[in-house]
Amino acid sequence: EKGVPVSKDGGESPLESEEAEQVLALLRLCSNNKEDSLAWRTLIQTRNNGLGQTALQKIEEKCEQRKERFYETVLWLAENPGELAQFGNKLDDAASSVIEEVNQLQENLSGDDSGTEELVQEIERLVNLVSGQGDFGDELSDHLSGMADGAGIESTGGLLDAINVSNEGVEQDLASDKVNVITMH
Repeated sequence: EKGVPVSKDGGESPLESEEAEQVLALLRLCSNNKEDSLAWRTLIQTRNNGLGQTALQKIEEKCEQRKERFYETVLWLAENPGELAQFGNKLDDAASSVIEEVNQLQENLSGDDSGTEELVQEIERLVNLVSGQGDFGDELSDHLSGMADGAGIESTGGLLDAINVSNEGVEQDLASDKVNVITMH
């Protein structure tokens, strides 16, 4: 109704893929919110970095011990690899990779913010970074660009502003003993 593309054939939406989760998580971190624990958790969980559910559980245990949010503990563990020695340098490598990508994206997105064409190019570049070029990357880029267009977002700055507003005042840590509900409007 508002020009936002949806899947009508019952097939999987491009936004239901791990690649899309990674793109959206990177954008959340890029929107001047490197403290977004949910985005950090998503990136550690969905990337092919040798870290899986066991690593996430160990990080959660450290969060509870240190009484910190997830992202704080990830960054601390990256600087103190001996704390979770069974994962070697994998956590440091994963955290460093995310920080490097976010810094690069922020640099690219903070440049000349002249309009829709640049927004589409940045979305395509980000999708290619995460998923590589190909049919799926093209479909995801088209889907994200269509969503931005349908929401009236015409620039990279507008996209980051929209993401920032959606994050304001929301605690992103998940509680292991609670029902966790996250909604997007």
